Amino acid sequence: MHQLKVSPHTLSQLLNNHLHKSFSEYINEFRLNEAKKRLLDPAYEEYTILAIAFESGFKSKSSFQRLFKKYTGYTPSSFLRKMKNVSTPHDD
Repeated sequence: MHQLKVSPHTLSQLLNNHLHKSFSEYINEFRLNEAKKRLLDPAYEEYTILAIAFESGFKSKSSFQRLFKKYTGYTPSSFLRKMKNVSTPHDD
């Protein structure tokens, strides 16, 4: 925050006023978007879901799973299965 020359309070107010979310909500959404990208990225195929959660900035399995379900409506593993089924062409 010092590099931006903005106090944490001011930054929090800016996020609230312009994005209508708290700093923690903003960070959690950013981390979740990173996790979703990595879950679908072939370069991360060998990673466990937990490793991807940690790589995306989460500090615990339970908070990752709870927030993932809250924001996407899916558990991380069901999201991954669903997305793989969508992207896999089906024979008719």
